[in-house]
Amino acid sequence: MKRVIYGDIKKMRNLEGLNDNIETYPEVDTNDKNVDFLNPKDISDYYEKSRRIKAYKYKDKSSGLEQLNKIESTQIKDAISVMSRIKGRSEYRGLNEIILKLESDLLDDKQLPTIMSYDENELLVGLEHLDDIIEGIKNEEALKIIYQPYGLESEEIIIYPYYLKQSNKRWFLFANRKDSKELNYIPIFTIDRIKKVTPCHPEKEPFKILNLNIEEYLKNVIGVSTYFDDQPESVFLKFQPYRYNYVKSKPLHHSQKSIDTDSMVQLRVVLNRELEQLILSFGSDVKVIAPIILKEKISEISNRMNQQYENDKKNIL
Repeated sequence: MKRVIYGDIKKMRNLEGLNDNIETYPEVDTNDKNVDFLNPKDISDYYEKSRRIKAYKYKDKSSGLEQLNKIESTQIKDAISVMSRIKGRSEYRGLNEIILKLESDLLDDKQLPTIMSYDENELLVGLEHLDDIIEGIKNEEALKIIYQPYGLESEEIIIYPYYLKQSNKRWFLFANRKDSKELNYIPIFTIDRIKKVTPCHPEKEPFKILNLNIEEYLKNVIGVSTYFDDQPESVFLKFQPYRYNYVKSKPLHHSQKSIDTDSMVQLRVVLNRELEQLILSFGSDVKVIAPIILKEKISEISNRMNQQYENDKKNIL
């Protein structure tokens, strides 16, 4: 054991800049680098010389084993910059203390410059409920929630939480209602409409298992809106050439296939409201080729939009 300890001390002394900062107490000359710590005689002689040493200490107390080289310091700063993005969120509360400790002890309390930003809704309410919801999903535990849909009165209901998904800067919870009679539809609750969450006692409220892989099914969905018996369809979208290059470099969905000759892309997705909104976000730079039902729906919405502006012109005149 002593051999290991002394070997470690020798290695520490050989670190660049560290040997000059170590002193012994009481002070004796123990800096002989010629000692072979694998030779029993040298170890015995060294031990006799240093047996009066009670401790090793740093001359400069502001430095020591935690000294970082420039590469390590840069890597830590980059990591803290990324972690700082989520340190205020309830599901990552454990990071707060770690980040503050790193900033204080290793980086001398220097304020780190902001080098990254993220497209998040910092004003979103209801995030304080995520911890309870995540625990309910992991532990297969029913939850009693107070939920207030838009334009309606709040209600107290019991739900069986299955899955969380973030979409368009909001969190959505897939959960079955205890009083639900739908067989092919799982209600979706927006987190910002949940006012209170209370875990139910498992013995009093057994959990209802969902025999469906939600994550697998949602691979065919843009956003979250769907009935669970909906099947994906082939969607063909023709773009203006200059916009096509943008869509090709930033796919709308993982199923996207590009058709360069026609500036067209093909998606294999469920037809839902979020898909319509995505298409409309490109304005006149896109045209739906198929399926017909989606083409007619986008055309209808576009006509209604245009009619609103036409009415404004008439009112001005």
